[in-house]
Amino acid sequence: MLSTRNLDSLLAIDPLKARCKTIGVVDTIVSGASNFQTYTYHPNWAAGKEVFERNNQQGDRLFILFNQAGAIINGFDHESNMADWRSNLTAQEWELLRNPKVSFEEKKQLRTKNTYTQHIYKGVVDSVPEVFRPFIFSPPISEIGTTFCIWKTPTDDAWQIGDIDFPSNTTEIIQGETTRSIEVPIDGSENLLRFMDGDLEAYRKWLSEYYDDIFTDTEMDMDFILKVENNTPISKEMVLTFHPLMTDYRPLIKALEELGYPHTLVPL
Repeated sequence: MLSTRNLDSLLAIDPLKARCKTIGVVDTIVSGASNFQTYTYHPNWAAGKEVFERNNQQGDRLFILFNQAGAIINGFDHESNMADWRSNLTAQEWELLRNPKVSFEEKKQLRTKNTYTQHIYKGVVDSVPEVFRPFIFSPPISEIGTTFCIWKTPTDDAWQIGDIDFPSNTTEIIQGETTRSIEVPIDGSENLLRFMDGDLEAYRKWLSEYYDDIFTDTEMDMDFILKVENNTPISKEMVLTFHPLMTDYRPLIKALEELGYPHTLVPL
């Protein structure tokens, strides 16, 4: 399975960029250009920079930057063993927050004081090339977090990661007076890198399951995904396949034009 521990199946930069664009366009159309789509492609992130983003709306994020220097992938899985955001409050201050006898004003002051600092696991970003560091250490990534990082420059023969002593995939939780081990992601790359190996069939199945309100009696058609991959202009008939009641095409038109993707849609 594709992960930071096995990068053999990760697509090369140009095919990866093309695949990310395809997924971004398909997700835009199937979601109706909603604010809750999982995959988004940003062709105008900044001058000379394009970014692919995955947001599962549950705290896990993936960003892939494409520019003249190559590409860099940043992932954050909030449940992984390598996610580490720490509060600046002491244990005693947390006890005060939980104490029902402490006044509202005192608790308000503690909450105002409270901030979180990310402690990135040793080796994950230490050797990131200088050209990519502003992207990794600036918002939004610096505010979301990093549990894995992968990069490739024109001089690299293969995708690169840092020198990392990976933790186990288990952690201990306390339930009452009992402590037990549960399985957790190591860095989240197995999940967040899904479909980056070129497996369109896996993506088709995911669409059918994720958008089950649309695909109630059927499944996502691979033919539609291939049409998008081949840059086929989006028509009203194609959109109505997923959204038979859609009457206002303006949000979708705006999204497609921002993506630079061809269409024949009219606003009303």
